[in-house]
Amino acid sequence: MRTFLLAAALSLSASAGAQIQNQLPFSLNFLLLKSVFPAGYDVAEACKTLKIDAYGDATYTLPARFPNPAREDHTPDDYSLTCPNLIIEHRKYTAMRLQVDSFANLYSLLEMDYYNVPYLFDITGNQYLDISTPGVVKVAKGENPDAPHSDVVIGLKQGNAPIIPIVFGGKTQEAAYDPAAPADLYIRNTREWQKITLDASHGIIYFTAKAPFPPS
Repeated sequence: MRTFLLAAALSLSASAGAQIQNQLPFSLNFLLLKSVFPAGYDVAEACKTLKIDAYGDATYTLPARFPNPAREDHTPDDYSLTCPNLIIEHRKYTAMRLQVDSFANLYSLLEMDYYNVPYLFDITGNQYLDISTPGVVKVAKGENPDAPHSDVVIGLKQGNAPIIPIVFGGKTQEAAYDPAAPADLYIRNTREWQKITLDASHGIIYFTAKAPFPPS
């Protein structure tokens, strides 16, 4: 299972539109990441084409800039990226973290599969985790949904409270948390992530590749 840590001081500013304020805490893990957009390009236009895949890698189209035509590009293994509504810090095979203007708007930035399921939150069975409403985690369905694979296990834990099952034995249920404090999703046997931390009050989501599942 792969991992992504999104990281570090992001200094690139967008050329147009309201810019979210960086609230990602300082971390040595994210120092010295390279910003992906070359100097002189219209960052806001490039950001409109951004799509993030299951691994935290992203593709985007750089607009035409004399004498070069528009071209599609993709992020390197380790990178930082700043858009008007999104900040990403990414460390390949380690973790990823991102800050968005709203959890609901995140899904429009994600690459979708054939069944309209975002790769980043895919849980098998053409279903995916829906975190779009702060304080609630549920399972949403793509096209032609089936039960998640029976070995997929997902639970929600916040503070000292017991872990709440969301996916277990092919069945799913909704879980609530206090959006004023961080909450952790622990995951077994999906594609890439073993832990996703939701910091809804700051619009921050942390993806971690390797994390032990807590006892029930």
